Amino acid sequence: MRKFAIPFFLAVLCGLVLLFSIFLPRWKEGLVRRAERGIEEVFPLQVEIGSITFHFPSVVRMRRVSALTTGRPRQLLFSAPEARLTLNPVSLLRGGVELKSVALRSPAVYLVRDGSGEWNISRVFERAAGRARRLPFVGFTDARVEVVDFRLNPKGERYGFAAPGGGFGFRTDGSISVSRLAVRFGGGTATVTGGIGGAPGRKVRLKVSSGGFGVDEGLKLLRLFYGDKAGRYAGLVSGEARVEAVVDGERGAERVRSSVVLREGEVGGEAVSDCRARFTLSVRKRVEVEELGVRLRGGGYILGKGYLSLEEPRWMEMKAHFRDFPLAVAAGFMDGRHGAATGTVSGNVRMKGDLDAAETYSGGGRVTVAGAVIPAWKEGERGIPVHRAEAVFSTEGGVTRVRGCRLESDGIWVEMEGKIEPDFSFDLRGGGEVLLSEVGENEIRKNLEPLIKGPEQRRRVRVRVYGTPDAPFVEYSLPSSRMKRSEAKD
Repeated sequence: MRKFAIPFFLAVLCGLVLLFSIFLPRWKEGLVRRAERGIEEVFPLQVEIGSITFHFPSVVRMRRVSALTTGRPRQLLFSAPEARLTLNPVSLLRGGVELKSVALRSPAVYLVRDGSGEWNISRVFERAAGRARRLPFVGFTDARVEVVDFRLNPKGERYGFAAPGGGFGFRTDGSISVSRLAVRFGGGTATVTGGIGGAPGRKVRLKVSSGGFGVDEGLKLLRLFYGDKAGRYAGLVSGEARVEAVVDGERGAERVRSSVVLREGEVGGEAVSDCRARFTLSVRKRVEVEELGVRLRGGGYILGKGYLSLEEPRWMEMKAHFRDFPLAVAAGFMDGRHGAATGTVSGNVRMKGDLDAAETYSGGGRVTVAGAVIPAWKEGERGIPVHRAEAVFSTEGGVTRVRGCRLESDGIWVEMEGKIEPDFSFDLRGGGEVLLSEVGENEIRKNLEPLIKGPEQRRRVRVRVYGTPDAPFVEYSLPSSRMKRSEAKD
């Protein structure tokens, strides 16, 4: 019998190899279809798998994997060159596929939120919650994510970022836990942890921590989701920032409470020693600034708070305290541009109203400007130096009334009062004293020399400034003379 044992064993082995070679492709094809059905039974997705490799007893490796959402419109949720599935081996014996975990390598993920505030991925996992007793943990490495948020950006502009790693846990109540999701943008990496609750309530609670990302990239993100008005400060602020943020609220009505500290940065070209802000963003495009503080290395600072709506009407309320702060940078905070103004500003300002309707403005304050230069009205002329200018103003219904406005320049000081209309036309009147011998070679001297004759160089003078910023008029007169001079800007 022994002489037949070895040939018999070889014959059986060859038969098994032959059967295996015949049925292996069919078995693998069946395993691919079973894996696709297993995923689709858990998640409401249309899954496509290029090829599959089974590693006994419970690991499946898939190549060229993609998933589309069901329903209309059908959207690509992700595609990945490779995925690794961990299965419950007992489920295979039962003819089914029970997923324990899913790991995606280098996936391209597409997240879309519609106008009602619902994300495509949220709908997928909410529907999955009612289909299985246990949902798998989904992790990934080296992902590329593209976001389209029609709730905040009706134009549907895309924003992409890299996600080096992270994972999501899904529960049958529809809630989602976020496990150390890493997001890289602007040269820095943010870590996101927390969870998204299921029904009822569907509360969102996420914590974001980031360091070393570029401010310009963050402003681009604000511009994408909150409009051009939010992104207009790009270029005014630069450097690296550290961010701590908490996202909370009901899904579709989240609020983002943020704390930002600028490191080694500049504001309006001025190096900062400390720059920090605490603010809250909402899906209603409202920005609430609880604290804004900028301290420059040169010693000046600005402190402020308020809120701004980026939807129509764009209502704002703000309070600010300045001390020796560059006038050009202060103007940049108001209109997003680093102007050419010189000098510093100190004082307190409060204002509220619709940014698109100056007639709604109300507020007031006291400001002092030092070391500024009023640009010459005519090309080739020298500007007028302002050693110090201070004024108290109040605004109601868009009309600003100025009182106690005192200006000191070379050889001249004047006190004026008047008003500025909502269209920025103005009419200020007052008087002061001039010592012509100390007035520089500028427009003031050119206009007053014909009026002041004789040895007496110190004279009282009356001044009226009126018109518009593009076409101002200045009128001078001497109390003892009926002569006067009027000049307009070309």
